[in-house]
Amino acid sequence: MYRFDTGSLSQPDWRNKEIQMKLKSWPYDVSPQYKRALLDDTFLETHRELLSTVTLFVGLHSDQATIPIVDAALKAGKAFAVIPCCVFSHDNQSRRLRSGELVTTTEQQIQYICEKSTGKYGGTIRKDYLGFEGKNVVVYWIPDPEQQTAPT
Repeated sequence: MYRFDTGSLSQPDWRNKEIQMKLKSWPYDVSPQYKRALLDDTFLETHRELLSTVTLFVGLHSDQATIPIVDAALKAGKAFAVIPCCVFSHDNQSRRLRSGELVTTTEQQIQYICEKSTGKYGGTIRKDYLGFEGKNVVVYWIPDPEQQTAPT
């Protein structure tokens, strides 16, 4: 299990005392390992061995990492589940719906993810609702096993 840092290079979030306390009381046999890296094409290329052991990318309130999680999973042919929250449209002016409309709301971000191509891995990006208040839409994708091939 890997946890990707969301803090800055000068102040990584794992140095936060609250996070350190939570890790000390972690109730499981497997502890998360931190990876300080961008989830981009370079990561996918340099961490092929790690990716061969991954079955699912997950993003829960992952802020600016939501779309990179989706894109990395699609490129690697790995399932994903994300619960989109913040859109950061001012930082992502290139994110547009098929209609050409700028993605500025969570609902539009969900649509933007659902409009992505699954490429050679097939399957359909779907959404579902979770049984709690707040940001409760999970967007997920499971590659079609019939079309599953090793990433190039």
